[in-house]
Amino acid sequence: MSTAEILGSLLQVEENFSSCLARIHALILKPLLQAEPHDPKEKENFQLLVLLNDRFQALWNFTEENSRILREKRGSCDSGGIQDFYILWKGDLFLSLYIQGTLKWHDGRNHVGDFQEGLEHGFGICLVPRRSEDRYDCYKCHWYQGKMQGYGICEYGSDQVYKGYFKDNVRQGFGILENFSAEHPFKYTGQWENDKKNGYGVWEDKERGERYIGMWLDDLRHGEGIVVTQSGLCYQRTFHADKMVGLGILLLEDDSVYEGNFTEDLAFVGKGKLSLANGFVLEGTFSARGGRGLHTRGVLNTSNEPREPQPPIGTEEISEDILEELVQHQELPSLQSYLEKALRSSLHPLGKLLRALSTAFQATYSGIGANRHLLAMAQEEVKFYAKKIWEFYQGLLGLALERSGQKPSEEADPRSVPLRDLPGGSQIWEC
Repeated sequence: MSTAEILGSLLQVEENFSSCLARIHALILKPLLQAEPHDPKEKENFQLLVLLNDRFQALWNFTEENSRILREKRGSCDSGGIQDFYILWKGDLFLSLYIQGTLKWHDGRNHVGDFQEGLEHGFGICLVPRRSEDRYDCYKCHWYQGKMQGYGICEYGSDQVYKGYFKDNVRQGFGILENFSAEHPFKYTGQWENDKKNGYGVWEDKERGERYIGMWLDDLRHGEGIVVTQSGLCYQRTFHADKMVGLGILLLEDDSVYEGNFTEDLAFVGKGKLSLANGFVLEGTFSARGGRGLHTRGVLNTSNEPREPQPPIGTEEISEDILEELVQHQELPSLQSYLEKALRSSLHPLGKLLRALSTAFQATYSGIGANRHLLAMAQEEVKFYAKKIWEFYQGLLGLALERSGQKPSEEADPRSVPLRDLPGGSQIWEC
């Protein structure tokens, strides 16, 4: 069927529907509106009828506008996309300013969801065909004025899945990208900016059994980072455009520590210091001669006492109901019970914060690349998270008190209480 024939069929539907609306208005609505009642009870029904008529007129105008666009398109036989003239479902127009429907493009894209003023607005599911494959990218996301905005899930046709935040149709903020393909499985958990990995993130290479924990810039490792290998080695290094630069620290499985320069194959090169687990220290120049082991020229110090264990590597709008609850639970006896419920809730800001921190923590310290050398670092991070959650609560309480015009007493004000002095708070510092 040609474009002109499609346009003709759509125009006929619109004109028939418009004719039906005209008959309804002439035979039913117009006579009823002309007979305004005097009885108070009947006046209430009449007001509802006026409201219904307003919605009816909006629907009629919408249909007439569709007909006008279709006539213009049929006259010009333009090759424009379906989104320029396709009819949206109209039933919900009587009840809401929003419309639910299906929008299709000539290139195969298909969007099902909420619309406002002809643009995707609200939750929707969009299928986008991939050019080189017989597959689709499926976006399940919230939309704002035609663009993806907020949390969403994208199931790519390449067997990758992204769960995280979008802004203006690109990945922005916290998100998780996982590749389930058997060819090169991986998982990234961290920050995104302009659709690229930027900021702090954790990369798991499931094929090699390696994990990178550190900074990113434009999809490349860039800045301070820690790498944990499948064999149990763990090293800290500075990266520039995905390449190691400068000196680093390498922890070996037998608790030996090398400080200096080393290659991506973890071979010692140049000046460095190797501290063995028995306390001996070898300091000098190292080199690896293909197949003939490690060569060094330097000084071996055997007088050192066995060294202490090495330090760890590296060191929305709030609803009024929630703010009111915060004010009601300032007393310490009820505060603990309230915080426990809030942290378990997926809707409370404190619960959302805890889940985001838990996801990042698990991505960093569990699964592939988990290493005992990171235990002390993980313990310190738990303490840091607990402190930040408590500070976040104090900020929320301050906002709640400010909006309610109240001032807490010094005895009941939890903002003046350190976390370690709360019931159970000292346990965090003893872990």
